[in-house]
Amino acid sequence: MSGDLRSGAVHADDALVLAEATGDRVRTALSLVAVAYVGFFIGRKTAMASIHRAVSLENELPPIFLALVSPRRTLGSLLLWS
Repeated sequence: MSGDLRSGAVHADDALVLAEATGDRVRTALSLVAVAYVGFFIGRKTAMASIHRAVSLENELPPIFLALVSPRRTLGSLLLWS
């Protein structure tokens, strides 16, 4: 992970707001993964809550959208690194 993580976190937050506004549950779950992942690396205490929310959304979605990004897989990574 490299680059400007704080700016990345702002973009992830913005993506989540937009996804929630549209009601698109797939985009919301994927945005939550981004919020959690970047948030974890910048020390946000809310990172784990975000990934748990994404995992709960994943349970309600068809598995096809998870070809590259899985909330469960990201949760596993964050737990491994914590």
